[in-house]
Amino acid sequence: MEKKSSFAAPIIVLVAICFVASAVLAGVFKITDPLIQTRAQEAANKAMTEVLPEGREFTAFSGEMVDGITAAYSTGNGAGTVSSTSFNGFGGAVKLMVGVDKDGKVTGIQVMEQSETPGVGSNALTPEYLARFTGADSVDGIDAYSGATFTSKAVKRGVEAALKQAAAISGGGNAGPSQDALISEAVFKLIPGIKEYFIIATSADGQTVVYSDGNATGSHTGYAIQAQAKGHDGDVKVIVGLDKDGKITGVIPVASSETIGADALKNEAFLNQFVGETAIGEAGNKTIDGVSGATFTSNAVVECVKNALAMFATLSK
Repeated sequence: MEKKSSFAAPIIVLVAICFVASAVLAGVFKITDPLIQTRAQEAANKAMTEVLPEGREFTAFSGEMVDGITAAYSTGNGAGTVSSTSFNGFGGAVKLMVGVDKDGKVTGIQVMEQSETPGVGSNALTPEYLARFTGADSVDGIDAYSGATFTSKAVKRGVEAALKQAAAISGGGNAGPSQDALISEAVFKLIPGIKEYFIIATSADGQTVVYSDGNATGSHTGYAIQAQAKGHDGDVKVIVGLDKDGKITGVIPVASSETIGADALKNEAFLNQFVGETAIGEAGNKTIDGVSGATFTSNAVVECVKNALAMFATLSK
């Protein structure tokens, strides 16, 4: 009996200590959490006035958010918008506050949180590098910081998202054109001269869709085939243009959730490699060079093109 008591006593003491410690921690959290939230909001308010100096009366936007936007604010005086963004760099999330004026140009960027490697990735978060975006209405043409590619891309994606969010808020609608509008624009671009188009075939899984003028039994000026494949962060969807003989006339990406590999979808040199080809990879002699740092996305585009060519082959039988 004595032996049991000697074991039970320490256990009871430990349980009591754990209970008291938990209660103390809960009490501390209850006291400190409001303070932490208040300081975080104060830091955010300060950052907003710094990235958009002309802004007054910042009001949280409650509408649809662009991917990567965690919060957005409009201004009472119509000076512009401010967006909080979060995209992964090399060491984790890179969180920015980005100001955009009423003309759709970047007015300033503040780094709110980051865990990039000091002296390497952090080089792309310096005031000198971030200043490159000031006055820009697009991230096109702004080079990544040498040796800090992942961090640079996180910054570029953040600024790009903030510009889209600003357009959505100022326009009072959705961010950017709808996917249907992008598909329509791509079809008309890839089949020049047509006045209207139809869906003339769809794969069993619904992922590959063939657009053309004419109808399923008539003659066609050309084809625009929508295909999709898995990229780094999700599905990549492209429209592949083909002439009557199955020769590729162009490749236009219309949807993706890529972050790291997003640049591959806007790389004209990469996309132009497909033009004029009738077969890719094992089925032909053409080898496609992917975009450095965007292997998964590049491979997804190649897979989309192969799927489109395979779909054309079934139409030609």
